[in-house]
Amino acid sequence: MKAQTRRKRAETLFFDSFGHYNFQNDFQKAGSDISTTRFAFAASSAAKGKLQSFKILRAGLCRVPICFMCRHSVAAYAIAHYGSNFMITLRHRLKGLRVQAIESEFKHGALSFPAGSFIVPTSQEDKNIHARIKTAVEGLGLTAAAIDAMPNVKMHELDLPRVAVYSTWGRTQEVGWVRHALDKFEVSYDLIYKERVRQGNLRAAYDVIVMPHQARGGKEIVFDIEPKSKPLAYTKSDRFKSLGVYGESEDITGGMGIAGVVEFEKFINAGGTLITLGSASFFPAEFGLTRRVEASRTSSQFYAPGPIVEAEILRPAHPIFYGYTQKTLPVRYGNGPLLQLPERDREQQVLMRFTGTDASVLSGLMKGAGETRNRPAIMDVPTGAGRVILFASNPCYRWQNHGEFNLLFNALLNHNDLAQRRSPAQKMKRDKSSIVFWYPQMNRLEHV
Repeated sequence: MKAQTRRKRAETLFFDSFGHYNFQNDFQKAGSDISTTRFAFAASSAAKGKLQSFKILRAGLCRVPICFMCRHSVAAYAIAHYGSNFMITLRHRLKGLRVQAIESEFKHGALSFPAGSFIVPTSQEDKNIHARIKTAVEGLGLTAAAIDAMPNVKMHELDLPRVAVYSTWGRTQEVGWVRHALDKFEVSYDLIYKERVRQGNLRAAYDVIVMPHQARGGKEIVFDIEPKSKPLAYTKSDRFKSLGVYGESEDITGGMGIAGVVEFEKFINAGGTLITLGSASFFPAEFGLTRRVEASRTSSQFYAPGPIVEAEILRPAHPIFYGYTQKTLPVRYGNGPLLQLPERDREQQVLMRFTGTDASVLSGLMKGAGETRNRPAIMDVPTGAGRVILFASNPCYRWQNHGEFNLLFNALLNHNDLAQRRSPAQKMKRDKSSIVFWYPQMNRLEHV
């Protein structure tokens, strides 16, 4: 009896000695050193259940995510967004279930759930909902809690988007790295080329189109490989049986052309979201999809072979930054465009900017850092009924900058809820260029 009491007390002290923690970059390999890893424990105090498992997961992290014993008192499961890239994997593994994201922090017991955390109500038709959540959360090493009441914070639906990844025929290698990241994190998507774009009706098939870093500018994306004297086919045949697995074309030259640009414009105006990464962000600016955005190039004296530089978050409440807690981020400079737009639009549409000093070069080489000073690194530009998200950086560079992956993943997860959230202080202000009037009845700003 005394031995059992001592063992129970030791277990209590052991579990109580750990706080919640989650790595921003969840790419530890199995067998990696976890000597400095802290562990997460979250059981619902209201449910008063018993622990069912405590194990080392394949990612090298230890988790006892939730109590699944007293299901009758569980209104929902809350899964904390501490910056794990596996949040998007979790959403896909819970396909068919209603999942919401909170827009501000709430606390449950000793745990804090920041903005972007998932809420999964248990009042759903799926009879296996408890087992599905338990398996998914434990398998991904996330932190969660069973809660007896829905949190009193604003939330929005996390409906899974229909995603397409656009690739030119001439730069498939660069696109392949984004595809690799999406595949590894179990994100469903279609790979499309100029042939699908020219067919039109993109909005009926897709909610989001991602255009990865590729080519050296918008012109090369639109016109791609220069036409030859005869068509250059890429199709499966008896002679070339391995071709055409990921796409086929009777002629890979010529690009999507102006007709393709028009189809992208229709897609955005009809409510679609276009996300451009790195050099692909020249495309919407140079071809009029974001009419007020200018995209220029660095001077011949500028030199930056992929350094890690500092960027400042200007709109921390924007869903793209769910899971990020610092005011600045290290990002990989992707030789994207130097973006700019009229001053009156900057406060709402520039989400992150390069600090652009010599001290902001954290790793690698950048000559002429001042040319990037205060230039937008991420922009969210409403266009028609849709929007264009422009990254001057490349958040999915090969399989390297995992800390930036969530910038893209958050944009995908929250594609229907990226509209700017204004604080009262921002609802009416005067600047050098205009007077801004806020009309609360119409939820609209007007510049005079």
